[in-house]
Amino acid sequence: MKKILSMLAYLGMSIPAIAQMHGNLVFTGKSSLGVKGMDDSWIEIAQDTLIFKMNGMNNGDITLPTMVYTPMGMTMKGFTIQGAKFTMAEDRTVTFQAGQEFTCTVDDNGTEKTISGVLNSASYSHVAGNVFSVDVTFKYGRMPIPATYIASLTYDRVATGIKDVKAIEQGELTYDLQGRLTSTKDKKGIVIRNGKKFVK
Repeated sequence: MKKILSMLAYLGMSIPAIAQMHGNLVFTGKSSLGVKGMDDSWIEIAQDTLIFKMNGMNNGDITLPTMVYTPMGMTMKGFTIQGAKFTMAEDRTVTFQAGQEFTCTVDDNGTEKTISGVLNSASYSHVAGNVFSVDVTFKYGRMPIPATYIASLTYDRVATGIKDVKAIEQGELTYDLQGRLTSTKDKKGIVIRNGKKFVK
């Protein structure tokens, strides 16, 4: 019985989050780009955007942004790590399997570039501030040395179009039949006040 109750509680908590995750989730924040082992090669990107799309209960797509490596004046077009495998804990934290290799291609101004790399680590936590953390090492086209992209980005609620919803106390507000706020003194005929119709 305890196991069944635990399972129901888990499902009750997870369903809204899972439903939300089947679309594109957008994360924004700071990131770092550089070469591991070369401390002076690292740069910080002030505002980056990453997209996570959950394909099912055990894999999803991670789309990294276009990266501009200013020390070399190099721009690397954004790419998607498709079908990255993960496990989901009872608290709905998603943890990707470390060391997953990937290969993809992008069209970079009419030139096809191959990107290959390793997903060193990645996770998405609903309970710890809706943060998506990622550490990816990759080679872009003919890059001689692999680059590493590291970020901990926060779920961008602004992308939903609704920032905040606040209840307004209705008090004695009066509306006409078209739903427009009106003055009680001036309005003649049928009005609506506190959800009830009145004839004046």
